[in-house]
Amino acid sequence: NLGVLARLDGDLEASVEYYDKALSFFRAWGDKLAMARVLMNLGEVKMEQDELGAAKGFIRGSLVLCREIGAHWDIADLLEIMASITDGFGRATDAARLFGAAEGLRDLLGAPLPPGERAAYERRIDRVRRGLPEDRFAAAWAEGRGLSLDEAIMRALS
Repeated sequence: NLGVLARLDGDLEASVEYYDKALSFFRAWGDKLAMARVLMNLGEVKMEQDELGAAKGFIRGSLVLCREIGAHWDIADLLEIMASITDGFGRATDAARLFGAAEGLRDLLGAPLPPGERAAYERRIDRVRRGLPEDRFAAAWAEGRGLSLDEAIMRALS
């Protein structure tokens, strides 16, 4: 929680330090869900710092753990984060596909995006949408919605 507070306060360096410390504790305790969530938070901070390679590594690690323990709600978040990272690497079609997969998973789980996250989510999708002709965006999104959970995870990991 200290990492979250530091991040909200704009101190990304302190946030990383707190998350690193928390990750060490959770690894020692063997708490995979907590490790996955800290990795997800580290990935988001690294994305905010434009360190996309590091962000991708943290999100991949979190995704592997979430798949292992069946944390499907967290997987929906991770697919969205990986979509933004993928877009940052100039792969807008793959990003649209991952956003579609996340939306499909949220619908399946009955886990809508929390209202407080809607504005940032819309900005991320708009960025992807601007990078593609509308028909390609719609086709990739629809393809993503049709992916199975395992297919979506494999796409995100690749």
